[in-house]
Amino acid sequence: GYSFRYGDVEFIALNTNHTFQKGSEQRDWLVEVLEASEATWKVVLFHHPPYSCNPRRKPGNTRVQKLLVPLFEEYGVDLVLLGHDHLYGRSRDVNGVRYIITGGGGAGTYRGAPDSINEVCLREHHYCRIDVYPDLMELVSINIDGEEIDRLMLTKE
Repeated sequence: GYSFRYGDVEFIALNTNHTFQKGSEQRDWLVEVLEASEATWKVVLFHHPPYSCNPRRKPGNTRVQKLLVPLFEEYGVDLVLLGHDHLYGRSRDVNGVRYIITGGGGAGTYRGAPDSINEVCLREHHYCRIDVYPDLMELVSINIDGEEIDRLMLTKE
């Protein structure tokens, strides 16, 4: 993995194709980065969604659910950006964390269906733009026609 700080945001990239079991080098590194971060906002990105909204891939990656999601909740991660499913999905607030599947970059798209975790699940090619302010992070998702398909506003108390 790697991380970088840009303004008020700590970006942390993981490789979910490599081990992240307890005691693994990647997991230990992740905990060190999360513990040391003094950023207002924490954004983690990796490939395999813990909560899929593609019917064939539900419930999502259970290893990520078991091994990474608790760390995100414990260390105050605000937003997790994911791929793997070729669609757009936005979770509800899951114990303080929001999960965005942004896999609509160009390949064929997958069918999606909202569920108890994913409030929005759209079969759309798209991209996401994130605007960050000291007490607000806003994610806007835009389809290939330039139309806004979703908006998420996160605030700090």
